[in-house]
Amino acid sequence: MFKKGNRLFSAATFTLLLVAGLHTLGIFRQPAPGEEAHLIESMKNYGFKAMGMNWSIHDVLISVLLTMTVLMVFVATVNFYLLYAVPSLVVRRHFCLIDAIFMWMLAVLYAIFQVPPPFVSFVLLGILFTACYLVSTKSEEPPSIRNEK
Repeated sequence: MFKKGNRLFSAATFTLLLVAGLHTLGIFRQPAPGEEAHLIESMKNYGFKAMGMNWSIHDVLISVLLTMTVLMVFVATVNFYLLYAVPSLVVRRHFCLIDAIFMWMLAVLYAIFQVPPPFVSFVLLGILFTACYLVSTKSEEPPSIRNEK
């Protein structure tokens, strides 16, 4: 996992797990007294009945926030699997690029909506995965479908 060529990918993936953990902690913190607590209480009280379920706007918010955590843990799990089971540095290099694009897309999203904590987190992750892509080796040739006979 921490062999040469894997270190930056491993560090970026561990950072992704750290961000997922911090994101989850932020979801379950107690709201500040005053306006924030009043807003949360209002969201809990504004509900709907649909498809035999009773749900509130607060339930929708929490489920969407936890979806982000699940997606980040999924990406990290795939990355750790690649580190463990796939010896090809070329494949990992391509996954660095995929991860970088995903992180930069999220950074742009949070820049547009002006939410600083996830914006900073995804910019950091975007930098790490972009650096992983840029410094990873290009010497190993990818397999060619045309050469298989």
